[in-house]
Amino acid sequence: RQMCIRDRLKRCSAIYAYASGIVLKSDAVSSKNFIEISNNLLFKSVELMVIDENKKLEEAQEEAEKNREDLFSNYIADGKKNWEKNKSHFKGSFISEDMLICSNLVEGED
Repeated sequence: RQMCIRDRLKRCSAIYAYASGIVLKSDAVSSKNFIEISNNLLFKSVELMVIDENKKLEEAQEEAEKNREDLFSNYIADGKKNWEKNKSHFKGSFISEDMLICSNLVEGED
């Protein structure tokens, strides 16, 4: 169960980083909020790695950042494909489903 939470945090961190880039030109305020959320989620996943796996902080941060980078690259590639299909980066793809799950996770944090 813990593993699922860590993976979800990393995935959500990546999708918020992706969303930040998508809205950057049109909505700088939302973009900034998204990147803050992304970084908070990544930090929580790092904390869990340190607590649960007794990893050193630096090691956990490196692993989490690399993980986010890989997921982020996937979102960019899939978002481009989706854009070509229906002129939306999110709608009609797993990206919008991930965003919904992640927004529920983030709302649950408050």
